[in-house]
Amino acid sequence: MVNRTSFEDFLVEQNLLTREQAQESHEETRRAGVSLERAVTGLGYVAEERLYRALAEFLGLPYVKVSTHLVDENLIGEVPARFVTHYNFMPVEVRDGILCVALCDPQDTHLLDELRLVLKRRVEPVVSSPTEISKAITQYYGIGAETVERILSEAESEGRTVVLDEHPAEDLDDASLDPSMIKFVNQIVVEAIRNGATDVHIEPFEREM
Repeated sequence: MVNRTSFEDFLVEQNLLTREQAQESHEETRRAGVSLERAVTGLGYVAEERLYRALAEFLGLPYVKVSTHLVDENLIGEVPARFVTHYNFMPVEVRDGILCVALCDPQDTHLLDELRLVLKRRVEPVVSSPTEISKAITQYYGIGAETVERILSEAESEGRTVVLDEHPAEDLDDASLDPSMIKFVNQIVVEAIRNGATDVHIEPFEREM
């Protein structure tokens, strides 16, 4: 990573913020207890992806648009959803034995140390935006990934086995199935089993259910 002036000053130098906007963003970080990046995007001064591309440039790290980056399914299987959702990162690739992970705060050395500890491997960061990371987690791990991992972990610790059927119904065309929705339905079923429910009711509304 490159040591320069502060990221705040860098944004001003790159004409992404005025000095006044930088000051207001700095005050927002103190008032709301958020990072500079979240303050800047929250105030609407810089679009999220543009800001995180600037952060990558500032740090001398690659920026990866993880929602469109092809991630090896074997790698997804090696990195548990509970870690991905808890630490809010996305595995990208393994390069020369080093796991590259997408983070929105790659300057958090404590987080990187924890990832190396829990994953038991060498880890190096790349930069991506919070929205991109969230979209990629849903795409590769499915909706409610953390809940499914928690339920399966509890079942394993209690000596129970929960089997999720990954085979689609025979009367549905494979192309019509969204993998994240399959995992979401699995989550609902597992939660129902875990809670001893006899029925599952889903009530749809216009924008939620």
